Amino acid sequence: MRSGDSVAVYGAGPIGLLTALVARYRGAGDVVLVEPNAWRRGVAERYRFTVLPFGAETPVEIRRRSAGNGADIVFDSAGHPAVALQLTEAARIQGTIMIVGVYKSPPAVDLRTVNFAEHHVIGTRVYERADFAAATELIETDALSLSDLPTTTFPLDATTDAFAAAAQGEGCVKVLIDPSQNRGNA
Repeated sequence: MRSGDSVAVYGAGPIGLLTALVARYRGAGDVVLVEPNAWRRGVAERYRFTVLPFGAETPVEIRRRSAGNGADIVFDSAGHPAVALQLTEAARIQGTIMIVGVYKSPPAVDLRTVNFAEHHVIGTRVYERADFAAATELIETDALSLSDLPTTTFPLDATTDAFAAAAQGEGCVKVLIDPSQNRGNA
């Protein structure tokens, strides 16, 4: 990413929201999040992001915001088949599509548009030591205001409740399990 790049992030869960925060911190120009869940849209708006609901017109709105060009970089942190169909529409010609979310099964993707628009499609999986060092510094300095991120910590014996809270997508963005806690002192 270069300073001033326009960025669209599909999914305002923990990974998508953190992706958007880092993009803004690194100098992205316009950063837009796309999220179907109203509660998560509200969290992203509290971080002063423009947030679009997911729908058929979402790529049109992303293009409108960039003078009809599309975003320089589109991040897919949702990992949902409906999102995969929109990625090529939201990215500009010679834009980059970053696949961050993990799909449960292979999604339909408009590869013809990837070809004609000369998109760069990049997957993510492994991080390097420098990535962890940079992430740790951002956390230690609270450069992204992560202390404001709605987080809920569960004791180890409430793991089932923690997974249910994460799946619900409301009430907390990040769910943590702390094995040092138990229900008696949670």
